[in-house]
Amino acid sequence: NSNIWKEILVHLSNLEEKTGKILGDEINPLLITIRSSSDRPYPNLLKTFLFAGFNSRVLEGIKQRCGVKVGERIENIHKRSFGVEIEDILEQLRFAILEVIKSGEKPGVRSFRTAEGEKGPAKVAVLIQIQIMTVLPTNSLIGFCQAKTDPTGKIEIIEAEFLPSASGDELMSPLDRIPYSLDVLLKSYPSTYEKLKLYTIWATRLLQSDSCDIEFAQEENRLFIVQAQPESKKSDTASLKRVYYQFVDSSTRQLPLIEGVPASGGIAVGKIIFSVDEAQRRLNEGEKVILASLAPSEEIFQLVAKGSLSGLITTYKDIHLRQLLRYFRIPAIMEVKRLTERDNTEWAYSPNSGIGLDSWYKIREATEILVDGYEGKGFRNSDVTIIGVEDRDE
Repeated sequence: NSNIWKEILVHLSNLEEKTGKILGDEINPLLITIRSSSDRPYPNLLKTFLFAGFNSRVLEGIKQRCGVKVGERIENIHKRSFGVEIEDILEQLRFAILEVIKSGEKPGVRSFRTAEGEKGPAKVAVLIQIQIMTVLPTNSLIGFCQAKTDPTGKIEIIEAEFLPSASGDELMSPLDRIPYSLDVLLKSYPSTYEKLKLYTIWATRLLQSDSCDIEFAQEENRLFIVQAQPESKKSDTASLKRVYYQFVDSSTRQLPLIEGVPASGGIAVGKIIFSVDEAQRRLNEGEKVILASLAPSEEIFQLVAKGSLSGLITTYKDIHLRQLLRYFRIPAIMEVKRLTERDNTEWAYSPNSGIGLDSWYKIREATEILVDGYEGKGFRNSDVTIIGVEDRDE
């Protein structure tokens, strides 16, 4: 629609005026994020485009001002986000806007809406924001935190993780860099922590929620709240439980097959599968499937949004994926360390940092396993029996 496009250009001009930055400028470019806004949350199911407004001319300017490494990192993030190379910036923006709108028709979004008893395509709006340069080398960072209201009504940050000079996908898939915790944020970035604390109180009250997940970003000491979402009552896992097991064979090594961080509560039994395609094939045949994943992907979100997985195991942490898993009550374990692929049909897990082959458990694909999403443990289903379950405090 030509009228809508003219309106977008007017607002982009206003952004240029307010920020002092110019689209496509080599010296001081305006870089933006184009993401979805909708009638309800669809955790990471709709498209997001990062560093829109980036091209070869902008790249050269960033390299001169911030260094070659920063320029190359931004270029890589932009390419991964867009998937195609579009040199003309206005055409780039038009492409991203249309793709965001079309993402409301994705199968995962349709499945999500069906689970809610809703019909028709999602109502998707396009949100155009200034791109926060969290990859800059000084006083820049990106992170997530969770705020919770205690019984006295006091709102506190109870959990946080962040990475300095990093992008969102580096935080989501911490394979090379391990995110820092709330304690490090408090000690190393005290002014950021104090500002974030005020913002989380404001966001939690504004959303009228007892618990709130917040994505935050900082560019050279300027802190932004990227998004804040209440934790829905349907996805709440506050009814935490402790599960007691008995090993069938007392002579075996009585340790979990795998162990990580509990992400979504519940107990699930199913066959461990290592690829989305194979998982979908087996689900179509009526099997119970536990998907194991070494890296995040859009296909995993789409599969989880169908609500048919029995459980999920990942080596990374993803706050959006966790939200989706809790919504569909799919037991899950995240941040499983030392889980590696040996070949297409066999993975291995080490319960310690030893590198001797005898310290690794072999996990064959289609092995039936039990996932404990309350404790973050997984067992061969044939090794254990559940002898008791009890409620426990958070």
